[in-house]
Amino acid sequence: MSAFKHTLNGFAVVLSTLLLCLLCLHLYVRECRETGKPAKLLQSFGVFQSYFRDAHFDALLGAIDAFEEKEGHFSALANTEQVALMKKSLFLPLDGQGRASYRYKPNIHILHASVWNGLGVTTLHVPYDDSLLEHLAKLKVYYQELMFETDAFGFRKTDFAVDSKTPAILFL
Repeated sequence: MSAFKHTLNGFAVVLSTLLLCLLCLHLYVRECRETGKPAKLLQSFGVFQSYFRDAHFDALLGAIDAFEEKEGHFSALANTEQVALMKKSLFLPLDGQGRASYRYKPNIHILHASVWNGLGVTTLHVPYDDSLLEHLAKLKVYYQELMFETDAFGFRKTDFAVDSKTPAILFL
């Protein structure tokens, strides 16, 4: 065989190996998406984050910013495997023993949903807007509470009535 044929065969082997690896990565990410578990093996590599990023997730984030006050967001870890994205405009700052702390604003509507972002699950706490439902319909949603409301004190409304005559205990 000539040197050219050896080079061509070597190139074909390398290309076949790369394509097989890419197929395995797609199968791995698809399994993670179906089970709701993050693709931990790929999350630390920016190139994979860009490649597998869900365009519908980016569209949802764009839609949130389109109607939302430009106050930024908190990026927090909801648990060891999920990122939580909470818009700052939902919260009022409090002075908590010299450290910054926050509570929900009173009388607001909040969308709470956990969605696939491309390599993992992101939990959203954002102001409710009907326009977001169209974007959510295009995503893999693991948990969706379309809306919850806060009361006059910034707490999530419950079925328990609150009045000033009945003592109540708040457990934190």
